Amino acid sequence: MKTDFNADWKTWIKTNVENGQDKNRLFKILLDEGFTYESIREEMQFEPTPKTEFNAAWKKWIKTNVDDGQDKNGLFKILLDEGFAYEAIHQQMQFEPSLPINELVNPLKAKEQQQEQNSLPAVDMNQLFIPDGQPVDSDSLHAFTIENFLNLSECKAVATEIKQTLSATVPNNAETAHSFHQGGACDLGASNNPLVKDIDQRLCKLIGIDASYAESLQGQYYGSDQTLKPYTDYLEQHEMDHNDDVECCDIRQNSS
Repeated sequence: MKTDFNADWKTWIKTNVENGQDKNRLFKILLDEGFTYESIREEMQFEPTPKTEFNAAWKKWIKTNVDDGQDKNGLFKILLDEGFAYEAIHQQMQFEPSLPINELVNPLKAKEQQQEQNSLPAVDMNQLFIPDGQPVDSDSLHAFTIENFLNLSECKAVATEIKQTLSATVPNNAETAHSFHQGGACDLGASNNPLVKDIDQRLCKLIGIDASYAESLQGQYYGSDQTLKPYTDYLEQHEMDHNDDVECCDIRQNSS
């Protein structure tokens, strides 16, 4: 964890405070950047007011992760880092950490902090970790499978959403010119379905990234009489309008 602010960070803090930015938000950004709570409080001369109420989304997040068997100490630390009061977390989770607060580890930050300590220039692909994930035995890709990430009712709801929004397209005449197969692919990024948005957040939390770094969710649906053949990724309409002469578009072949 970092305790010293260089001149750039000091200027960043001063500028944002003078511009009237929300200090609670600035505090959270600095925590996410790896600075200790105490060092931020001293530098900003400010301490955020702990949050004591959990909205429906946070309550569902807690229940989902507890039901999935995630480490409660880690969940507790995540909620502390999100600005919730210790007692509020204790009451909501009905759980008391088995470690002192200063020894709790945020699992979403642990890998990043470890890389920083080891001065790793890039992600070590051999050390990827997905909670409860089983690595796929392959020499050509790094992939993990997770059992029961969605329950049965959620699976059915997502399938319904995909079928309702299915709008996969390819450039004009590409099907006949290049024997492309559209596939049942659709972009769920514009969906207002709360479940889709929740799944997106759960995936980001799972692998420890901010949602701003993630692509929008895409869905594929194939009936029992259909086969997944080479296909093109989903294209936005404005991309369609200017790509009539596209030669190829990230074609993938189902290895099975």
